[in-house]
Amino acid sequence: MQFCLLGPLVVLDGATERPVSGSKLRGLLAVLLLHANQELAPGTLRQHLWGDNAPDSADASLRNLIARLRRALGDEAGSRLRTSPGGYLLRVTEGELDLQVFADRCKQGRQLLEKSEWAGAGDVLASALSLWRGDPFSGIPDGPELLHAQDQWLRETRLLAQEGRIEADLQLGRDQELIAEIRALADAHPLREGLHAQLMLALHRAGRQAEALEVFQVLRRRLVDELGVEPGPLVRQAQREVLDAEESAGSTEPSSGTAKPARAAVPRQLPIDIPDFTGRESHLRRLRAALAPTGDGGAVAVSAISGTGGMGKTTLAVHAAHLLAGDFPDGQLFISLRGAGAEPVPPADALATALHSLGVAADAVPRDIDARSARYRTLVADQRLLIVLDDARDSAQVRPLLPGTGRSAVLVTSRSRLPSLVGIDRLDIEALDDAQARALFAGIVGSARADAEPEATADLLRCCAGLPLAVRIAGARLANRPAWTIADLAERLTDEYRRLDQLRVEDTAVRASIEVSYRSLPSGAASGEGSPARAFRLLGLADGPDISLPAAAALLGEPLAVAERTLAYLVDNCLLDCVLPGRYRLHDLLRVFAAECALREEPEELRREALGRLAHWYLGTLAAADRLLVPKIRRPELAPPDPGHQPLAFDSFSAALQWCDEERANLVAMTEQAVTHGLPESAVLLASFSWGYFRLVARHREWQASNTAGIASAQLLGDREAEARLLNSQAALLYQTNRPDEAESCLVALLAIRRELDDAVGELSVLTNLAILYIDHPEKVALSVELGLQALDLARALDRPMAVTNVQNNLGSAMERLGNFTEALGWYHASLASAIEIADHDGVAISTANVGAAHLHAKEFDQAEEFLLRALPLTRAVGNRITEAEILGNLGRLRTATGPAEEARGHLEQARELWQAMDDPQQAEEIRILIDALDALDDTDNPVTSGEERG
Repeated sequence: MQFCLLGPLVVLDGATERPVSGSKLRGLLAVLLLHANQELAPGTLRQHLWGDNAPDSADASLRNLIARLRRALGDEAGSRLRTSPGGYLLRVTEGELDLQVFADRCKQGRQLLEKSEWAGAGDVLASALSLWRGDPFSGIPDGPELLHAQDQWLRETRLLAQEGRIEADLQLGRDQELIAEIRALADAHPLREGLHAQLMLALHRAGRQAEALEVFQVLRRRLVDELGVEPGPLVRQAQREVLDAEESAGSTEPSSGTAKPARAAVPRQLPIDIPDFTGRESHLRRLRAALAPTGDGGAVAVSAISGTGGMGKTTLAVHAAHLLAGDFPDGQLFISLRGAGAEPVPPADALATALHSLGVAADAVPRDIDARSARYRTLVADQRLLIVLDDARDSAQVRPLLPGTGRSAVLVTSRSRLPSLVGIDRLDIEALDDAQARALFAGIVGSARADAEPEATADLLRCCAGLPLAVRIAGARLANRPAWTIADLAERLTDEYRRLDQLRVEDTAVRASIEVSYRSLPSGAASGEGSPARAFRLLGLADGPDISLPAAAALLGEPLAVAERTLAYLVDNCLLDCVLPGRYRLHDLLRVFAAECALREEPEELRREALGRLAHWYLGTLAAADRLLVPKIRRPELAPPDPGHQPLAFDSFSAALQWCDEERANLVAMTEQAVTHGLPESAVLLASFSWGYFRLVARHREWQASNTAGIASAQLLGDREAEARLLNSQAALLYQTNRPDEAESCLVALLAIRRELDDAVGELSVLTNLAILYIDHPEKVALSVELGLQALDLARALDRPMAVTNVQNNLGSAMERLGNFTEALGWYHASLASAIEIADHDGVAISTANVGAAHLHAKEFDQAEEFLLRALPLTRAVGNRITEAEILGNLGRLRTATGPAEEARGHLEQARELWQAMDDPQQAEEIRILIDALDALDDTDNPVTSGEERG
């Protein structure tokens, strides 16, 4: 989403504009945007919209405006407009509000100006000014007074940004081209001394001293006549500069008598710039700011672009160098160091090449590398050269080629992050984002062709994973095959085993680019150290999106400290990303290549052992988390942990939940991989220990994938106990996703297995779940009560106190469904007492919530409020998001009946957000209907608006 205030108010949903009609509605949106991510009380909004002349109907009108604004913004943006007991809040993320982006860029530009980083400051301030599309808040006649005050601040900030950008351009010598712009601004602001000082300097430096002094005289007369003051220090300093230059114009500076070495030609060695360069705007701004000449002869400016093969390092460097070329009048050197190849250029040879380019004859090049380096630094000391060192292998190859002063600048590209080069600006480039990749692709194949197959284009680019080389190759193949559809190539790329084969055109290939880096890795391991090449191969085996350090150590079979050093080597050589401390990720195409290498170079037995170590580590840590998330239930036994790779331990429920949240995708990937790599026991156990977490947080897709893999593995092993355990998980999932008939079939099959195994505890579980299932069948509620009573007797006979708590809760739900609230409350209170006795915190939260819900359904609102408010923090403490969403929905229903409406809407909005986050559209839609009904009541005399008729 994009919210635009610097001109007519505009809301963009992608490329689609969301019309917000009506002055009052636009004024409301503007006020909310000016307080983005801040809660505004209804009274505050009323004051902004109507001032001291608010009508009696202002509160109702405000609620209607909020409802209209949600509809106007659409589902995605409308859901950001949240209602809470304290008021209204519009959530806006970073980069979505042009006013905030403008303010941030102005601040950044001022900071760069203070550091005299002129090129960077000019670029940043120019980008800030480009956001303006006209007068702020236009299209809101008679808008809130707040908008007028903000408009004044914005105009002043814009003028300061213009002055700052002009100052940067003046410092960069762009005097002539600025004169017309500064004169227009000075005419528009005839008393602004800073603009007049800048105009004087621009005219003076363009050789127009008389006009510069005339500007001073006109301004002085105006200040004296209108304000009775003399010009300030800025203008007087500019006047002195003009006068000083005039005084020295006739003098002749004596020659030093020192002749500079002649040079046949200024070197202009940059390769051709590509015409369709796409994206990387922030990188270009940073490079231009970092490498802009300072003229002070201080430390040399060095920027190093690092990234894996095919990421576009050289392309970016060449494009940036062309943009910077004008700042370096003494020339541009381009030296290919061939660091990724088998024979990198020795630094001595690179120095000889540079000296030749600077006019040193071959027979005059010193023999010794230190002498060559000294000669090189002497030649470049008084020149402004831009030196591009492409494809450096390491810091040692670069260091002799660095000038000694700051008049020149150096731009390095490397597949290494060059960690031992100190004091340089490091720029790690990553994959293109979706928009940049699509723009690059469309530039090659044509926008019309890409637009004609949007889904196929998205699929193809997903396979390219944002690697510029891959996108270019795919685009080139299609450009040379007009008869192919984009879907033809996308289908070929979908197969991971063929993907790298397809990403090749003539002598350019993604595989070859990655292979160069891989072959440069040490293949053996030093004593006590790991092998980076082996580590890279084994990391390709793990299908999860990322991997933690302890998990990687288990996969590699190395001690934690050794694994960390091995991974750091891969990170330094841009073959692995460290996304967070202790967390790593392979780029998708690197992972495909690494898996190919593992398949080719690692025996099958060793591959299976590596994945087995990883699965066992995940299992040990998952079991530790599961014991905290779902305590006091039966679990399968686990083999002892590997002494060298101990699983993590958790000291709290929240820590266990956080780990599961972070590793969720990896756990599912490991479960599915265990099936395909001959580890069915691991697949069964991973699915068995993860379903409690999935039930708790309602992650249905991952839960289903885990169950499918686990049940298939249990059947393959002929393990009826494991199959029963996972059928129970599947039944719970089916019930939670509103598929009661499938859940019943699953439970009936499960009951047969439990009785076959003579498993009374398992039979108790099935009877309990069938009783729960039948509560939602109007014709089977009585059967639910019957099964529940059977389960209660069995639970007591087996001395299973947690089961007693659950069954009592279920009996309460069945009685409530039959309309017998007195008996329902009796069962709920019994369940609550049982849960408290055994310290079942989740059970306490659920039973308390159910007591509140029963009172609500019985229209006993005071009791309902007491128990629902008591249950909410208990539920949040145990992380039970389903019960939390149910409580918030019931609090919304309660406040709908009793008022105030603002609280009702706030609770319902929170409930809807939770159901959406849990991917339950049916529940989210039910809450939306309640919200719409609440909005429709705003203009009536319903008790919801007055707080009357409480039960």
